[in-house]
Amino acid sequence: MREATDGSTGRRWPYAALALGLGLLAGAGASVGAFAYGWSLFLLTPLAVGLGAAWLPAGPDPGLRACIGAAFKLNAALCLLFLAFGIEGLICIAMALPLAGTMGALGGLLGGLLRRRWERPPRSSLFTVMLVMPLLLAWERPVADPATPIAVTTSVIVRATPAAVWRETVDFAPITAPPRGLLRSGIAYPTHAVLHRVGGRLIRECHFTTGAFIEPVTAWEPPTRLAFDVASQPPSMRELSPWPIHPPHLDNLLRSRRGEFRLTDLGDGTTRLDGTTWYTIEAAPAPYWRLWCDAIIHRIHARVLEHIAARAELTPD
Repeated sequence: MREATDGSTGRRWPYAALALGLGLLAGAGASVGAFAYGWSLFLLTPLAVGLGAAWLPAGPDPGLRACIGAAFKLNAALCLLFLAFGIEGLICIAMALPLAGTMGALGGLLGGLLRRRWERPPRSSLFTVMLVMPLLLAWERPVADPATPIAVTTSVIVRATPAAVWRETVDFAPITAPPRGLLRSGIAYPTHAVLHRVGGRLIRECHFTTGAFIEPVTAWEPPTRLAFDVASQPPSMRELSPWPIHPPHLDNLLRSRRGEFRLTDLGDGTTRLDGTTWYTIEAAPAPYWRLWCDAIIHRIHARVLEHIAARAELTPD
């Protein structure tokens, strides 16, 4: 049976405030490494915020559209607070927004359905949320499996011989072309690469806008194959924020493990150049973040491969 109430919004704002506070706790905890970038942060948190927001619309029986709209607004307010308090930057908020927005809307829908039973949720439900959400955030530790990395391969056809393409591949001159697409948003992109010998071992340094990948060479098979491990990598981006922030995901959400260039003589004076990166994702849900990571890596590959192709075609012999 529905509780008696005066229907005023003032009686219901604490539920939305509680949800907003839990969202801030989740984001702030992740930004300092206390919580993982996992299911609880990206799914349960916007769901809980949307659920609390569903009690904001006035009236004893508001429509589901009003509850979902309130969920969107409260999750948007949470994102603005992340920016204002230096918890997250604009790029990562934009990348998480499709997932968080969907879960927030689901929370608003669920809250709207629950309001048909309760004008105000039972106190026991509030205490449960207050206890369970922080515990779930603290408990979750998504771990990537380095033994099963994800492979991303990008290819170009070069109007030059394998020998000419190899010459430009092992280390390449500075790329002067401006970044395109996703790489214009602050995501790190390659600028040049150098190859040198350290203690009898070949080391490749691929320089990005945020630093250098250190890549010990594991296969040197001119002019068909160059492979390397990734010993260290720079941050994945420069966050767009009014504050000098450096959340943990800049270093560990995407881990490059190894890479490879393969050159195939097509027999007609052209060469197929394949670039492959193997990486792991240290965040959940991995299928969602893989969509972003694959797209970014393809764009990085394309920038390098197109540069190599252009230079090789200038001096094909």
